[in-house]
This record gives sequence, structure tokens and C-alpha cells, in this order.
Amino acid sequence: QLELGPGRSAVADAAGGQAAALGVKVGWLIRRVNGVDVPADRTAIIKATAASMKAGPVKITFQIQLEDNTYACVSCDKFVHADEFDGDQLELGPGKHMCRGCAEFADMF
Repeated sequence: QLELGPGRSAVADAAGGQAAALGVKVGWLIRRVNGVDVPADRTAIIKATAASMKAGPVKITFQIQLEDNTYACVSCDKFVHADEFDGDQLELGPGKHMCRGCAEFADMF
């Protein structure tokens, strides 16, 4: 079982099932389904996974944090150091974090 955060590609829950057995971690980003790049969009990932399941086993490729204390920004879709987030952003949970730069840019519109 694998649960995505709202609207994006971050894993929100990997408890139970094959994902947990394989060591999938909360906060990892889904990048490919069966070798095909997928956009950072929850709906697109679900559609690609469902289509792949019809053909057989599904292989998901993740992008993971390479450094401690980094989190995925839902807007720029990059791993960013914790210092680049306002404190309340990190309390929101995986798939909901927005770095300070993206938040400032969003406030302009």
C-alpha cells in the first residue's frame, strides 16, 4: 500500500504491504512508473500506475533525500534544506510543504 500526498508526487504513507517491505519512506518522490517519467501530479501517477497494473507488475522509481534534514517542496518539486521552510510548513506533513521562495512567489499573484 502506498499513499500519496494531496496533489503531488510525495509519498504520504507507506505502512503495510509491499512498499513497507521494500523500505519505501514517507517523503520520497515518485518519478517513474515502469520506466516512464510521470509528472509531479497525484492524478497522473495514479492513472499511470493503474494502466501499468493491467499489463502486469508495476515498478516505481523514486527520488529520495540525499541529505538529512531536507524536505520536498510541493511547488518547485525539489528537495530543499529545512532552513528554507517557514516553521509552520514543516508541520503540515509530506506532500504539503512549500519552501519560502515558492511561498513568496505565490504571494505575488
